[in-house]
Amino acid sequence: MVKTSKISLLFASLALSFGASAQEGLANSDAPAKKIGYGALLGANASYFTQEATPVGAKLGVTAGGFVNYQALNFLAVQLEVAYMELGGKELSVANSSNYSGSSSFSSPPYPLPNDLISQETSVSKVTFHNLEIPLLFKFTYPGLGSALGIIQPHLLVGPSLGLNFAATSNSNTLVQFSNGSEMYVQDRESISPNNNYGLIQWGAYFGGGIEAQLKSFILTIDLRYRLALNPLQTNYGVASYVDGLGNTKSNSVALIVGIGFGK
Repeated sequence: MVKTSKISLLFASLALSFGASAQEGLANSDAPAKKIGYGALLGANASYFTQEATPVGAKLGVTAGGFVNYQALNFLAVQLEVAYMELGGKELSVANSSNYSGSSSFSSPPYPLPNDLISQETSVSKVTFHNLEIPLLFKFTYPGLGSALGIIQPHLLVGPSLGLNFAATSNSNTLVQFSNGSEMYVQDRESISPNNNYGLIQWGAYFGGGIEAQLKSFILTIDLRYRLALNPLQTNYGVASYVDGLGNTKSNSVALIVGIGFGK
């Protein structure tokens, strides 16, 4: 009986100790740090079309801009970014003599070639959307882990993003194969008309993580982010000639971002 009472007392003491520690931790976590920071970011991303029937690889792009953040709680910072970002993807199109229906993309100037001489056209197009990207990110940290690692603080991030498109281009490399066995390579670059061919607003959601290092005069941040597109690219008749005519095609991306921050 005495032994049981001692064990019960031990568990009760541990429970009270844990409860007190938890309450103290919550009190500290809920206390806003009220610190505002700002800085610049630069990175590279790889984007791809989600509905590409034949994968032809991702398109590389750049991200550059600035941010401002607010340390709302010890474990939570809210960060607003404004950046230039290149999205898009690559798409493969193949047309043979049975697909031409009396016309070929090379049967008119500046390539006046008779249709019956062309047996197949294979084209790989790299479509680039030039966007103004505005993410609102929530960055979660565990302060105790940062203290254990010294100047390095890991974090997770999540949040919505608004992409405003202001231009788009298509760079294509086409292999033209003739019925006599000869071949010809053609390179072409053109602008894609906005609004009629694709949506001007491209919503997204970010997921990722990274680390922050508190250096002498600034904070160095390195993030790995995944951007999930939330709405299709096409609006009306859309990117039919650029993305296989799939109205629900989206452009997702993976990015490595480096930031330099001040103010905290």
